[in-house]
Amino acid sequence: MVTGGYVLADNVVPELSRRTLIPVSELDELLSDCQKTQLAMNICAARDSVAADIKMDRMLSQALLSIDKSCRLALTQAQINWKKHVGFGCDQEANAEAEDGSMRPMVYNSCIEAATIKRTKELAKIKACKNVR
Repeated sequence: MVTGGYVLADNVVPELSRRTLIPVSELDELLSDCQKTQLAMNICAARDSVAADIKMDRMLSQALLSIDKSCRLALTQAQINWKKHVGFGCDQEANAEAEDGSMRPMVYNSCIEAATIKRTKELAKIKACKNVR
């Protein structure tokens, strides 16, 4: 399956199930038509966010292997800080655009996905300690 410009890995739906506590069978139904209901749109946005997160985690692993051992802690800390910052920013965006409405999860997860795709590209460029941020 292709979404958000990348191929979904086989482990995306099981990971989404783990994160949401929604059984895979229910997710499969909701993901079959992302335009059917607001809940389906929210779940599809969450799926895309999880897929981007999985890809970013793989790129982070590659980046950690490509830099000196002495820089790995700095990159790990930078990634933790990035996640906090993005989570806060996307929370603010979701509050501004959807407040507490039914669209809020979709707005939040779409924001997270976009930021994660951008971060993945940044991680791909890390080849030395000087690039860690």
